[in-house]
Amino acid sequence: MGKALFTQGAEPSCSICHTLADAETMGEIGPNLDTMRPDYDRVMRALVNGVGPMTPYDSLTDEELDALSHYVASATKADNVEP
Repeated sequence: MGKALFTQGAEPSCSICHTLADAETMGEIGPNLDTMRPDYDRVMRALVNGVGPMTPYDSLTDEELDALSHYVASATKADNVEP
């Protein structure tokens, strides 16, 4: 579910702004997630609160926020994949 949300389910799509090899995306507006390697908590905070020009994803359910945070942390091999 997390990968589908990253590539097309979230509005706007995360793939528009972010590079993530696992999702085969090459966004250049936001940080390169492969380089940043954000952990679960960092992704969740960004999704819930927004960061910089990124606005909060208020339309996502708690389950979707969890899946998306877990996916990004897992795909980037972050140190903290679980909450």
